[in-house]
Amino acid sequence: MKKKNLFNVALAGVMLSLLTLVAAPAHAAGPVDISSFVACLNSISTTSQPVVDAVACVPSPGCYTTLTVSEESAQPGCTLADGTNLPRVIFSCPGSGGSLTLRFRPSFTLCTLGGGTLINHIELGEDLNSIVDSRRVQKMADVDAAGPRPFTEFGTGTTAVVDTPNNTKNCGECHDLLGTAGTGATIFNRFAPIRPAVAEGTIFTNDPRVTPPSPQKSLSDTFTDICNGINNSSQLARNPSRQSLALSLCSRLAAKAQNQ
Repeated sequence: MKKKNLFNVALAGVMLSLLTLVAAPAHAAGPVDISSFVACLNSISTTSQPVVDAVACVPSPGCYTTLTVSEESAQPGCTLADGTNLPRVIFSCPGSGGSLTLRFRPSFTLCTLGGGTLINHIELGEDLNSIVDSRRVQKMADVDAAGPRPFTEFGTGTTAVVDTPNNTKNCGECHDLLGTAGTGATIFNRFAPIRPAVAEGTIFTNDPRVTPPSPQKSLSDTFTDICNGINNSSQLARNPSRQSLALSLCSRLAAKAQNQ
């Protein structure tokens, strides 16, 4: 069998997980904020695809899911030249104490551009019980899943995940900076959240706070289209390791979203 066919067979095996929807790993339940998400990341054993393993730390059940190909973010979705959609997948989960008002938002991107590094980054948003200029503010973080462990919530460098005055994660490029909070070594920046917009490329949402496209396919069909697109992408086929990572992440995100 030719090498390309062997690769396609391997990818087809990954695709089967969309149909079987195996149970989420043991670490799937629990995190409700940035601190507990970081603790989860540090507690799991990782493979050669750490961003795929990190999906286990998305809380469940109870999260909404939004997919967007908007490029208006430091963690963008994207569309390849061959037409393959590689969206950003945003979860909106109950926050601390199961709050339905204060949300925790871990998000992943399937975008393989940016030298292949974008796909390894996880963006986190954590609603705070604070209103500034009639807007609820949130704490934000960026985690490079491929970076060295252990991750720390505060500090400097790649392992410090929270956006702070001395460790900016560039959240202020898109989000309005609305002051700081915390004390001493735990001071962090506060930002206004941004809801995905249909005009910017929302593909699917079941989040009641986000406007859905009209019409939109089911969550299952949406993910099936995206994962099939990755599997069949002529552009990604030129970089098998990047294609394999995108397909594995797509499959794991699909299973997580559909088990909410």
